[in-house]
Amino acid sequence: MKDTISSLCWPIFTMDIRYEQDVVQARQRARQIASHLHYDLQELTRIATAVSELVRYAYKNGFTQASFTLVEKKFRVAVWGAFPDHGDMRAKWTDKNLSNDARSLGLIGARKLMDEFSVAPLDDGVELALTKTLPLTFPIITTETLEDLRQKLEVNRMQDPYDEIKQQNRELMFALNALKNQQLELEQLNRELAETNQGVLALYAELEDKALSLQKASEAKSLFFSNMTHEFRTPLNSATSLIRMLLERQDGELSKEQERQVVYIQKAVEDLSQMVNDLLDTARLESGKVGLRLTSFRVEELFAALRGMFRPLASERSHVNLVFFEDTADLPSLMSDESKVSQILRNFISNALKNTEAGEIRVSAEALAPDQLIFSVSDTGFGIAAEDHGRIFEEFVQVETTRPPFGHGTGLGLPLCKRFASLLGGHIQLKSTPGQGSTFSLILPLVHHEKQSNVMEPSPGSLGAILSRDGMSETFPSSSSQFLIDSTYAMRGLETPLARTHDVR
Repeated sequence: MKDTISSLCWPIFTMDIRYEQDVVQARQRARQIASHLHYDLQELTRIATAVSELVRYAYKNGFTQASFTLVEKKFRVAVWGAFPDHGDMRAKWTDKNLSNDARSLGLIGARKLMDEFSVAPLDDGVELALTKTLPLTFPIITTETLEDLRQKLEVNRMQDPYDEIKQQNRELMFALNALKNQQLELEQLNRELAETNQGVLALYAELEDKALSLQKASEAKSLFFSNMTHEFRTPLNSATSLIRMLLERQDGELSKEQERQVVYIQKAVEDLSQMVNDLLDTARLESGKVGLRLTSFRVEELFAALRGMFRPLASERSHVNLVFFEDTADLPSLMSDESKVSQILRNFISNALKNTEAGEIRVSAEALAPDQLIFSVSDTGFGIAAEDHGRIFEEFVQVETTRPPFGHGTGLGLPLCKRFASLLGGHIQLKSTPGQGSTFSLILPLVHHEKQSNVMEPSPGSLGAILSRDGMSETFPSSSSQFLIDSTYAMRGLETPLARTHDVR
């Protein structure tokens, strides 16, 4: 037999395969060698069983020799047979061909018990080999360790075949006991898993109950908002009309004290109207009823309307200078919803007026990219802390400041602005430092595409769904109508009775 193993091969024992008793001898030698190589009891049983099946297959199929060697860090057992005309010997020992031969079932099992199986051609035959990685506890292979292993094998005499059968039975009982213990552990794990599953099912049921309770609470809140806005609308309109009649002196002159008290009433009514309008805008967004009226408009026209609208408010704040960017003639036109762009900027300016004690508020616009425009409202007011930059865009959130702002809001303005900006295909940016002022920016595309204005369908129980279902949302003026009303008052030089000045700070 020609040696085709690498130079790191350390031969241990070689035996001929002539009689059936040689199968028992190979099993005994395999167990003895594996024991000296520090394999544990389970691995020792696997190796002995695999070697006996390999040698039994070799005996039945004409293989004549078996060898036990150490190759690098592996224990290798090989059988050799003289098959000069072996043909495609690798294909012969594939899993498919072996499974079709009843005599090969033992070899299939032996391959599963060991780490590797190989088929190698020799000059005058074929070699089948099984290998097993050495345990970490075995020392480095040297000439001394190999000689010590051979001496131990010389001392170990071969057992009687009956003794080998007894040993095999003991190993089988050990394997059965180990299997039984594993079965008990598996049953215990199955019981624990069943208990865990019951807990998970109970948790799911509890979560479903919680979700149902939250849905009912949301529906109750939405129903309350819808009823509140519906009931508030009529008395607020009546109060607004009466206040306008009093301020226009239609029923006679007012004393200075009477005019001052009427103005207080007017501001209170405006705050309530602002809350109603904000709730209605939120309802329309939730219901998916907010549509866009796309028109082409120029920045200078938009700024002119805003300048006239805020002139009365700015005149009341003598220490605050409201400045609009004048050089807008070169800016391109926008194809968007002018009323919603105006509503967003009105919120920004109103917030700046309410939170600036002295200094300047600058409204500007510039081309940001070939297809984008940015509107900015900068103030020298109180500023917003960095940790509150995200919170102010949440509904009903108002950031507390060390100094009271000049006015109060509902906590809905900026959340609406953010959603309107997204509806217009743009977004909002904020830069602010406490004590140094804030800059709110609206970035919009020059041309709004219809596919950007898709709005979600209302969820059941939402405020918008209830308003739409009850037919109430159509009874109130849209943002576009409010913008026309504000613009009309601005062109006449009058103060808007119900200026839509949203604020959340």
